[in-house]
Amino acid sequence: MKAQISGATGLFGSYDIRGRFPEDFPPAVRARIADAFLRTTRPPFVVARDARRASAELERDVTRRIESRSIPVLRLGIQPTPLVGFASALLAATGLAFTPSHNALGYAGIKAFGPTGRSLGSEWSRIRRAFARPRDLPRSAGPRLGGGHEGALRPVTATAVRRAYLAHVTRGLETHRSVVIDGRGGATTRLAPRALSEAGAAVRELHPRFSPAFHRLSPEPLRENVGDLGRAVRAAGADLGVAFDGDGDRVAFVDEGGDWVEPEVVGTFLHRTLSAADRPLVASADASQRCETKTPTVRSRVGGRYITAAMRRHRSTVGFEASSHFYLSRWGPNSDGILTACVVGHLLDRERTSLRRLRREFGPIVRERQLVHFRTRTEALGRYRELAETHSDRLEKGIDGVVFRVAEGSVLMRPSNTQPTIRIVLEPNPGRSLTTLRGKWEEVAGDLRAETSSP
Repeated sequence: MKAQISGATGLFGSYDIRGRFPEDFPPAVRARIADAFLRTTRPPFVVARDARRASAELERDVTRRIESRSIPVLRLGIQPTPLVGFASALLAATGLAFTPSHNALGYAGIKAFGPTGRSLGSEWSRIRRAFARPRDLPRSAGPRLGGGHEGALRPVTATAVRRAYLAHVTRGLETHRSVVIDGRGGATTRLAPRALSEAGAAVRELHPRFSPAFHRLSPEPLRENVGDLGRAVRAAGADLGVAFDGDGDRVAFVDEGGDWVEPEVVGTFLHRTLSAADRPLVASADASQRCETKTPTVRSRVGGRYITAAMRRHRSTVGFEASSHFYLSRWGPNSDGILTACVVGHLLDRERTSLRRLRREFGPIVRERQLVHFRTRTEALGRYRELAETHSDRLEKGIDGVVFRVAEGSVLMRPSNTQPTIRIVLEPNPGRSLTTLRGKWEEVAGDLRAETSSP
């Protein structure tokens, strides 16, 4: 059992728990995770999960362990992760979302929220210590995380929480656009169509039923994964299409022609329409460099805790990540795919514009993303450090990862915060060739080519 616990500390990332299921989550590890939350966060708890069978099993065992200590728990069923954050603030509770987000089948994970509704960030180090050395953290030692209270949950039902959340994401956001929604069988499958409909949109659905296997689709809403959505938008003559990731904190868009809309286009549009002139847009380090040519932009490390921290420092209204996370401080501290879809629909109506027009105004983004896969995040980090140190004379330290710059453009290389991969983004300068830039990069990292594949 000691070996199981020691190895399982690697499940803890910067802002979640994530690993292969069931091999990384034997019963002893599940019990110890529950105990770590009990020792470091404040009851009561609200819990929800995505549609995966692994998430259901992990939620069952962790929740039963918590309830066995006579701690009140409100189970919300299959719900988007942002709803858990909303419910945490509504009920002054600790929220647990059982999901590995966009990871492929075979993974499980947990995200957590404090009683203010904010996603836990630096607190994970304390939870990890409680997991690894429970005797060092007796139940009576030190203040617990967050500002909630102990005791029973208010008399509230899961249905009431869902209704309150729907009111939150639709209030004042009327839209009359026609929308095709692809929840991909994930946690947004039922709630997203209802939210857009209540906002006034004419909604059509792709994959309208929950699916533990995401209808054999990728749970990640990337350009190469939304072809069905684009075709459905064209066939229906709809104004736009929206696709969500497995747990609903990300949202991707296609325009009225069924063409992919880069997150940079959406992020700069949101900033232009929601922000004061003296407030910069916050963009993740891997977002296109063209953002700076469109609006005042500050860069942040990849990850919600870093984006929102930068937004607070710069008093920004809008932040986004190239992975299609959008952060809108007017509505809350977390990324929320359903809320973002409602806001975008409303603003398109208000500004009398379309996603196609916004795409044309922004101009094309030329870049290539690559992934180098490893068995564990520890292995990925080790390989990244080895390459960065070997070529330290040619790679400069960036906000997040290292950057290779030449006249042809730039290459960002960084280890993933959530998966056992090294992520590489190549972006040529205007008028320069991606092929030439790729060749320059391969002079540095040619030993990775056999392991590298585009996502």
